[in-house]
Amino acid sequence: MRDRWTGLRLSVLCAGLWACAPEASQKQDAPPTPAEADAFVKRVNADLKRLWTDWARAEWVKATHITHDTEILAAQAHEKVLEYTTEAILEAARFDGLELDPDTARQLHLLKTSQSLPAPRDPEKRARLAQIAARMESMYGKGQFCPEDGECQDLGELSQTLARSRDPGALTRAWAGWRTISP
Repeated sequence: MRDRWTGLRLSVLCAGLWACAPEASQKQDAPPTPAEADAFVKRVNADLKRLWTDWARAEWVKATHITHDTEILAAQAHEKVLEYTTEAILEAARFDGLELDPDTARQLHLLKTSQSLPAPRDPEKRARLAQIAARMESMYGKGQFCPEDGECQDLGELSQTLARSRDPGALTRAWAGWRTISP
C-alpha cells in the first residue's frame, strides 16, 4: 500500500512539474516590462545606497588615519561596490529598447555610465584592482611637498596655505608643491 501511494505521489508531482516547466521557461524568455525596470531601479538604488555608504565610511577612516589596515578595509568595501555595480550594469542591459518612464530611463543610463573604474568580473582581478586603487589614494594622501629651503608640508597644510594666505610667493609655492605630490 505504501509503495502505491508513493508511486502515485511521484506521478502527480512529476505531472505537476511537467505542467509548470513550460510556463516557467516562458516567463524567463518573456521580454522585460517597464514595471520590472522600475522595480530593478528601485532595488539597485537601495543596494547602492547601502554599499556606497559603507564604502564612504571605510574611505573616510582611511583618509583620516592612513594605515595598511585601513587601506585593506577601504579596498574590501570598494570591491563590493565594484562587484555589485558591474553585475547591475550587465543586468540593466535587459531593459535596453523598452519604452520607459523618463526617470527610470535616466537612472538606468546613469547606472550604465557610472563606472570610472570598470571592474573585471574575475573576483581575484577585481580584488586586486580595488587594492591598487586604495593604495594609490593613500599614497596621494600621505604625500608631502618638501622644498629644499623649508619644512615639508602635507596636502592639508598646503590646502590651508592656499585657503588663507594672500602672499603671492607662498601661494605659488603651495600650488606648485601640491602638484609635485601626485606624480
